[in-house]
Amino acid sequence: MEGAMFQLQKIKTSSTVSSVGKFLLMASLALFIGACESDSPTAPSQVPAPPATSGGGSTNGGFKITVTASPGEFDLEEIAETGLSTAQITVTARRNDNNAVVPQNSTALLTTTGGSLANASGTVGVSIPITFDGSGQARAALTVPTEAATVVSVRAQIESSFGETQVRITEEEGVPLFIQSVSPNTGPPSGGTLVDIRGSGFDEPIRVNFGSLPGIVQSSSSNRIVALTPSVDLPAGQTSTVGVTVMINVNDPVDTPATDSLGNAFTYARGGQVVTPTIVSLTPTSGPNEGGTQVTIFGEGFADEVQVFFGSGALIEAPVLNITPTRLLVRTPSATGPNAVNQNSIVNVRVVNTVSGAADVLGGSYQYGGPGSPVMFISAAGPNEGIYLGGTVTTIFGQGFAEPVVVEFGGLGQQEISVTGTEIVARSFPVEIAGCNRPSGNFRVVNIETGEEASSSIPFVYRPVEPAIFNISPTSATVDVNTRSIVGNDSFTLSGFGFDRQDFPPRVTFDDVAAGGVSVTDIDSGNFEARFGIGSTINGTIPPFTGDLGTETCDAGGVAGERFITTLVPVTVTNLPTDCSDTVNNFFAYVPSDTSCRVEAAPPAAPTASFTFVPNNLTVDFTDQSAGAPTSWMWTFGDGGSSTLQNPTHTYAPVAATYNVTLTATNGAGSDSITIPVVITPLGN
Repeated sequence: MEGAMFQLQKIKTSSTVSSVGKFLLMASLALFIGACESDSPTAPSQVPAPPATSGGGSTNGGFKITVTASPGEFDLEEIAETGLSTAQITVTARRNDNNAVVPQNSTALLTTTGGSLANASGTVGVSIPITFDGSGQARAALTVPTEAATVVSVRAQIESSFGETQVRITEEEGVPLFIQSVSPNTGPPSGGTLVDIRGSGFDEPIRVNFGSLPGIVQSSSSNRIVALTPSVDLPAGQTSTVGVTVMINVNDPVDTPATDSLGNAFTYARGGQVVTPTIVSLTPTSGPNEGGTQVTIFGEGFADEVQVFFGSGALIEAPVLNITPTRLLVRTPSATGPNAVNQNSIVNVRVVNTVSGAADVLGGSYQYGGPGSPVMFISAAGPNEGIYLGGTVTTIFGQGFAEPVVVEFGGLGQQEISVTGTEIVARSFPVEIAGCNRPSGNFRVVNIETGEEASSSIPFVYRPVEPAIFNISPTSATVDVNTRSIVGNDSFTLSGFGFDRQDFPPRVTFDDVAAGGVSVTDIDSGNFEARFGIGSTINGTIPPFTGDLGTETCDAGGVAGERFITTLVPVTVTNLPTDCSDTVNNFFAYVPSDTSCRVEAAPPAAPTASFTFVPNNLTVDFTDQSAGAPTSWMWTFGDGGSSTLQNPTHTYAPVAATYNVTLTATNGAGSDSITIPVVITPLGN
């Protein structure tokens, strides 16, 4: 949300570890872990978001454990072609009481229900130990089974706490029921949270349970369910984490019911969600090593009970003097004696909501000691994401700013609106996006007159508008089997969100054929910019079918034939300004207008030439007797004469002679010729 300010940019990452024998598997894992543990000279480091395939996190026991797999899905045909069958497993563990990461070299037990696991030490099996690094993460490689389509569960456990994720192995036919993700994953105990469940194999009728309680299904497709959460009883100040279960083919007399669950996928929290603090800025930003400086911390999400720490290595707690949801007043701890590690240093400030354990850190935001003049630095900036069309107003916090300045973020020089010594307000310029990429660049400020400059590891990211398809109506159309044009109603309505029509409406294709007359209507434009309504519909004209209709064999009175069958095609919506698109496979059906059993007629045969003749002195009458329905005839009479008539008459010279007469009969399948001698005897000879 652009209205909020964030210090750290969350980055979505994805990695695939190949497996060609145990040696390559272990080498890839070792390289990955080594890269992740390398020290960076810049601080604070950024916290990447989990990969697209995210697992559940458990808050049972003393730890919250999150397990992710990347990739989270394999196709058996692709494995056979590429040999790639290894997923990267990442486990993150934090204490429930203070949200601190587990100590370095702590261990957990990692198990899988299929395939085999391998850790960096070379241990391979279905149950292996894993070791956490200093950031509270541990990694392993999962080699998935390749015998058949299945779903593999991977679980990490510390004492009585656990977390798990699932990896899906699919094949072209028989896609199994599979829950991939649940978003959002928190909501109030009163229920009514609209939850988007992604996965595959969602065949109606569908039932969704949150824990043991049924939710209300709002809409569904083969790979997406939208449901409302039920209400639960929850004491004040408590949270409750439950699994999400999807049941398909419920009470279906034909198809077999099936069930899949994603453990610890949704958390009920009073107040709507677990409140996470966000630090925007603080003032003053420097003070003596002896401490005692009263510092005001500005931000949001500060709970009634908080802890504040100063420090980059050793965290020293600061006395909290006053608390409001958006402002904290604290007294800095000393940076002398046992706390001398912070002496004459620029340190981080950390705020922790003690009840939930949620925390935020503002890196390099306070200076102990140092020179008398303020050091120029950037402490925070936000919002650090904006629409590609520009116009996002961003505030940069820090100190030592002196007008005139150059402001850069998102990879571009930007328009400054106002400048003070501790705050710069700037507006983003538009940027072109191709291939649905997200241009980004860190914040940088230059004082033009002095040449002083400050930069931050906080990036600003330009975001495109990414479409998402929910439903289409109708779900099928009748196509003429001869002309391939649509018979009857040819209009459609497609619902979803993120349909960008800046300059042009989105392009909608049915099996790569563009629909006509496309227009966009917002359902709920009040919660978003009007052109990017969170709920929108696309109306247009269904294009004719240009591919090959599916067929199946049939019987027509004992003769084998063929008939047309319904053909499923993908539907794609592409936002033209940015090339962002969403495709739902097998989303629309072309139904043939004629499903009768067709038997192809035998191909025609070439004719068999034949003729008779009757001489009358010098004149001869020729009669065609050819079989096989010829359509044209060529006669040569042996004296240089010819005719194309079917039954010609020819007069010869008054000379006794024998002439070879040839008839060539022709039809669409070929031709045939015959030659017969004709004897001419003039009268009187």
